[in-house]
Amino acid sequence: MLDVGTAQSIKHQVGPQRRSVRAVARETGHSRNTVGRCARGAEPGQSELGRPRASPKKRAAQAALVALLADVEKPQERKQRLTAQRAFDLLKKRGVDVGYTVVKQLFAEERRRRGELVARTALTHAREGRGG
Repeated sequence: MLDVGTAQSIKHQVGPQRRSVRAVARETGHSRNTVGRCARGAEPGQSELGRPRASPKKRAAQAALVALLADVEKPQERKQRLTAQRAFDLLKKRGVDVGYTVVKQLFAEERRRRGELVARTALTHAREGRGG
């Protein structure tokens, strides 16, 4: 684990002093990957993967799923409701290039966002006479 002083020293050697990463690594005893990471300005102990990766297919699939759910607007009985597998099949028929796992994740997010799970559970309890 690098301390802040060592990281700043490495950054200064590679940056303003224009020394090679390999030479600094040899001199300090740290790996070239570590020296390169310090030269790019990463904080010691912090991952460089701070932001989520872009996923254009997922965004396209989400838009298509929202449109599909708008088509099947009204809540249905348990046996007739739209499932993630059925949504995946319908999206494939519409030509959306997406995998089942992504559809399953998006479907669950959309259900939570819309609050369908809570409403369906309350409706089931009311029909069975169990109260709220």
